[in-house]
Amino acid sequence: MEKLKPSIQKTSPTMTSMNLTRRFDKLLPEQLSLYQRASLRKLTVEVLEAFSPGSFHQSSMVIGFGMTGELEGFVLCEASLDEFITSEGKYRFVQGLFVESMNILLGKILTQIENTFDLMCYMTPPKVLNHDSNNTMLLKEIENFQKDSLILKATYTIQVDESAIPCNIFFEIKQNKILEV
Repeated sequence: MEKLKPSIQKTSPTMTSMNLTRRFDKLLPEQLSLYQRASLRKLTVEVLEAFSPGSFHQSSMVIGFGMTGELEGFVLCEASLDEFITSEGKYRFVQGLFVESMNILLGKILTQIENTFDLMCYMTPPKVLNHDSNNTMLLKEIENFQKDSLILKATYTIQVDESAIPCNIFFEIKQNKILEV
């Protein structure tokens, strides 16, 4: 299979945004089954001007991954687990399922990036980000990183039994690396 090397042309910001959204959308799986216990379904993909990683809802679970290699950046995944808070056993199960599903999904995306664009990237292990002070330094690093980055957002739902859990995935990719492709 021939590797694609997309060319970047001087276009309006809107056109570039639309092209990036379309390209990024093609890299993301539409659906993904997880151990016959749950499934992921893609809803939307968009390019964002900016976002504040410290502004996630208090009851959301947020996990972060660093991205290194030929693409550098961060990936933040957020899921609203409100409906599971009342049951400790169910909450722990869904929490573990969320972390594992993001690992699997991101692995598939990185494989697709490598197969399509011949770019090798690696993810750090997931880090649960909560609203305590232990994450302040990492969140500031992510916010500072945005100055030079392209921010893409994908929205998925995780279907577990009868529950549909909304999930947002934010990709911050160093801009200069995208322009080199």
